[in-house]
Amino acid sequence: MTSLKRHFAIPDVPTVDESGIPGFQVTAWYANCAPAGVPTPILNALNAAVVKTLSMPEVRERLMQSAVEPAPSTREELAAFIKAEIAKWRKVAQSAGISVEY
Repeated sequence: MTSLKRHFAIPDVPTVDESGIPGFQVTAWYANCAPAGVPTPILNALNAAVVKTLSMPEVRERLMQSAVEPAPSTREELAAFIKAEIAKWRKVAQSAGISVEY
């Protein structure tokens, strides 16, 4: 398991962190994003609808049957997460001598 905590679907499989590489974390994640310039009230309404949907027991159960653990968040929490992911992977790329291309 490459997350910091064991996966609910396979709780007996230890994480890489537990196996001797402290802090190792690589996870797949999904997010809803919108183009720049979308008005804040619309972004807030979209986020509220997604959070409400992901919190519905039948939706959670369906996702978890596919080994996906829903983690609804605020827009600010998602922005901080993405910022941290960019910083983490930038550091990995730089230490491996990989240059960024646009």
